[in-house]
Amino acid sequence: MTSKKLETRLRQRAILEEDIRARAEALKSAGKDLQKDPILRKLKADLREINERIEAINRIRGTYESVRAQKEQKRIEKEKAKEVKGDLEETGPSKRQQKKETKKQERVKKAIEKKQMRGEG
Repeated sequence: MTSKKLETRLRQRAILEEDIRARAEALKSAGKDLQKDPILRKLKADLREINERIEAINRIRGTYESVRAQKEQKRIEKEKAKEVKGDLEETGPSKRQQKKETKKQERVKKAIEKKQMRGEG
């Protein structure tokens, strides 16, 4: 019973529950004590183990779903940020880009002035 699939565990649980019912009926008809029967106790222990595994599988699925939802939320937020950023870029270049452009223009002006000075000199 080492399956990690929920469907398999549910099938195993159904089979065990049927075995427990059948064993209990057999013991009742024989007039024996249900609490002291080792086979019935073993079946109930197996049922508890399967129920624990089913809970663990459901917890793991819940964790995966929550992580998936968080990733989806982050992706949506990034897309919104890109849209907002795209809107901001349409208004004009950032201050840093403006500063770079002005420095570039100043360098071009200086280079032109140097060429003119050399041509005159």
